[in-house]
Amino acid sequence: MEEKEDNDNWLLCAWEEVDDAGFVKYKQSEWRTDGQIYQGDPKPEVTPDLEESGEEEIKLHGDVILGHLLMSWQPLPPHPPPHKLLIVLSAGSAPGVLGKVPQTPGDLIIYSLEDLKGCDFKRFRNKLSDFSYGDKLPIPRGKLENADWITTKDLLIDIYGEEGALDVTNKVFTLIGLMGPANYLHERREQNAKLKKTTHGNRLSDFSKEHKESTKETFQRIKVYNSRMGEAVHLQKRFIKLLMIKGPRNKEVKEKEIRSSGRRHLQIMEKRSPATIQTLFDPDEDGFIPKIVVLEGPAGIGKTMTSKKIMLDWASGDLYQDKFDFVFYLSCREINTIPGNISLVGLLSRTCRLSSDDLVSILKDPGSHRGLLFLVDGFDELRWTLEEKSEGCLDISMETHKEIILQKLFRRQVLPQSSLIITTRSLAMEKLNTFIDDSRNVEIQGFTRDDREEYVHKFFGNKEDADKVLSIIKANEVVYTMCAAPITCWIVCTVMNQEIKKDLGLIWCHTTTSIYLFYLEVLLTHHSKKEQSVHRKQTCLKKLCALANQGVLNQQILFGKKDLERYGLTLDEVESVFLNENIFHWDIRNQTCYSFIHLSVQEFLAALYYALDDGSGSMEDTFLPEICKGKSLHGFNRDSPHLALAVQFLFGLLNKKLMKTFSESTDINISLRARPAMKEWAMKDINQDFYTQTIFCLYETQDEDFIRNVMSGCSGLKLHSSNTGHLWIDSNYSKQLSYCLKTLKRESFQFLYFGWLTVGPECQKMISPLLHRCQKVGFWGCAISSKEDEDESSSSEDKIKSVNISFLMNPESKIQELEVYRCKMTLSCCDDLCSIITTNQTLTKLEVTLDDDEKMSDSEADRCCEVFRNAGFTLIKWEEGWEVSIDRRK
Repeated sequence: MEEKEDNDNWLLCAWEEVDDAGFVKYKQSEWRTDGQIYQGDPKPEVTPDLEESGEEEIKLHGDVILGHLLMSWQPLPPHPPPHKLLIVLSAGSAPGVLGKVPQTPGDLIIYSLEDLKGCDFKRFRNKLSDFSYGDKLPIPRGKLENADWITTKDLLIDIYGEEGALDVTNKVFTLIGLMGPANYLHERREQNAKLKKTTHGNRLSDFSKEHKESTKETFQRIKVYNSRMGEAVHLQKRFIKLLMIKGPRNKEVKEKEIRSSGRRHLQIMEKRSPATIQTLFDPDEDGFIPKIVVLEGPAGIGKTMTSKKIMLDWASGDLYQDKFDFVFYLSCREINTIPGNISLVGLLSRTCRLSSDDLVSILKDPGSHRGLLFLVDGFDELRWTLEEKSEGCLDISMETHKEIILQKLFRRQVLPQSSLIITTRSLAMEKLNTFIDDSRNVEIQGFTRDDREEYVHKFFGNKEDADKVLSIIKANEVVYTMCAAPITCWIVCTVMNQEIKKDLGLIWCHTTTSIYLFYLEVLLTHHSKKEQSVHRKQTCLKKLCALANQGVLNQQILFGKKDLERYGLTLDEVESVFLNENIFHWDIRNQTCYSFIHLSVQEFLAALYYALDDGSGSMEDTFLPEICKGKSLHGFNRDSPHLALAVQFLFGLLNKKLMKTFSESTDINISLRARPAMKEWAMKDINQDFYTQTIFCLYETQDEDFIRNVMSGCSGLKLHSSNTGHLWIDSNYSKQLSYCLKTLKRESFQFLYFGWLTVGPECQKMISPLLHRCQKVGFWGCAISSKEDEDESSSSEDKIKSVNISFLMNPESKIQELEVYRCKMTLSCCDDLCSIITTNQTLTKLEVTLDDDEKMSDSEADRCCEVFRNAGFTLIKWEEGWEVSIDRRK
């Protein structure tokens, strides 16, 4: 074909013809117009919607030709009816469009070679036989001598590869002076590349849309621990955001967090600046954008739920839309089940519904790598079996050991531009650090105060039921603290769901020990290593309990590797559900320590140490557990506060029904052989004085006979607040006290005194029937409040205003003497006190101390004093207030 001039407008048409034998032949022709506008018939029809886009759809005899808008209409060839038109290629002053489907490099070479005259094609082959390209030798002359277009194309691709073959073809055209074909091939190659890029981009977009739809379907419903077949909950409805903190903490802050309970624990949690799922990949103050984010936290804290929420939000278009085109979820627990070798493509095809071919298209496209996010959930659950470090690069389709694939991903030796989120329990952080160089570490700390309330409301879906459960949870500060872990929230809500329709006073309040046994059961059943035998689990648990027990005795909450080794524990053996790993800066070095998720968990396991069956049978032991310090339970509460909660758990383990249920569920035998010794210890030195912790211990047993044996000799009760080492028990004791006193089945008591306790509305309601059957009642240093949950931030003025003593008014009351000392009452209580003395017919003596109220005017103070005097009270002014009394016996 002659070289075309720039002002030529020409059209090259190719069509296929099927001969009688069924073979396909390709034909082509060229027509020129020499710049003349087409005037003949039939006149081409221009489709309006294509006219705007710069393309024309030219119809002739029912066949369709797609072409670029040229400077003038192009004449069409006489149409051969039996032929089917395939493609239109235009060149000259208006290079044509190849069509909507990109051509292969082989097609482009064929079109270029077919366009050559016989002598030009011969010159091309001759030059090709002595042309060297890169480190490749020329194609042997003998192979090219009689080669046709297709054979020549095949030789080019075999020797140089597809793109290399195009380069060589173009260079040879140039060397032999065929500039027209050279330019033509170059233009068509560029057009094809653009079309290929557009087509590939559209395909990736389609893949992403398909992947999002299937991911959304997979993650929108999840199973909970006790789900039966067909049961699931909607993740969007159940999920509650979790408090997440970036970066490590120092040793002192960590110790304080582990030890704290109740309000102090909440204050520590909520003091730090939180991170969010949305900002995990945001740049820091120095502009650093991480490629790897590690989410660490203990078992049951919500790592997997957070991972699934990330998947659902991305698939729903609510998260990372401008960052990641594809997000793949890899469950390490499921990876453990893969037998034999597998490729990265094979691994991903097990976790999503994209085909292997689709995955190859995605992973082999360098432009898409930055848009890939792999979410590896549960790194700590991986069973590492390979000793040696993997070397070399990994092809995405090459089958190898699954551990090598993960190592390559972590070390960014495959798809290095992609991003990773890795979730793990903190005990596995040391292992993970051997694979990753730089990451953003975020610790999941669980639910804040508001999050816990939101979770309970979502769980029950009914405000009345949710509020009822929340009041019960808040009444137990130990359990309320543990409800920072979603697993504990779920356990509490699940066990309370059976009781919720009852009146609040009739609800059986599960003991703290029962909640922690449920917690341990769920960890062992759903979060521990599946391949471990029951015997091995029990042996490991016994060693951990021994470590916990020694730590409680020595007031130690952080342990080193040597501490673990002392009890025969290795990091490979230890269940990561029980221990956290903490890395602290220490001078110029790092110090690695291990801790239990919270001190209360350590104290529970310390108590369990004395109940785990060591194989010596069920013979009861006469020796008292070592944590039961002192001569008696009464003296212990005063002298060993740091052991108080562990001993409370120990009394909870006296409940045979509870122990039996746990043993049957887990196949781990527990039996407290020291039962007789503990009961004898609790019976010693009993008098009228009880600490709240003693009441808690008795309540934990749920053994009415035992409680009666301990308390039956008491004609009255003086109840004092107590300290567990990390928690003052001065409130939320009313249910326990009411339960213990009801077991005595007495109509009345001689006296009931409360010392340094909080007496809130719920407590007032609970103890009121008991109070009014007593002859003498007293409150010393108590906070008698009209509000529940008054926190430390409340001002003294607010606390004074919230004093409420109306619960002491009862016309049927049997109270004869009432004392209220140093309970933050002021002269403003004059009306209530006068109402009590007139309402309670049997009340003969009332003594009250009142604080000065700086906000009260002199005239108001005079009015209150006058009210007291008119009612017969005696007022004595002292340095900081008043002493008000009345004695109707005189």
